Amino acid sequence: MTWKQLFTSSIGKKILMALTGVFLIIYLIVHAALNALIFYNDDGATFNAGASFMLHNYVIRFLEVGSRDFCCGNKTGEQEKLVMQNKIFHGK
Repeated sequence: MTWKQLFTSSIGKKILMALTGVFLIIYLIVHAALNALIFYNDDGATFNAGASFMLHNYVIRFLEVGSRDFCCGNKTGEQEKLVMQNKIFHGK
């Protein structure tokens, strides 16, 4: 099976949607954790250190750009289309 066949099949689309969800959950956890640093009572030094780490860490920057492109590249209508295909296939 080629990559194109994998990602155009029903299972491949489900895997792609699952990976998109994982990236979004990781983004939300990291985003919330970084924003929670503002509550340290040190005049924002911890928050600034966390923001600087996020800005200058190449792995984080790669994941940020990659997850944005990966998540935004996934069409929102694909999920509804897959649900309808599954209902038709299973006779529901």
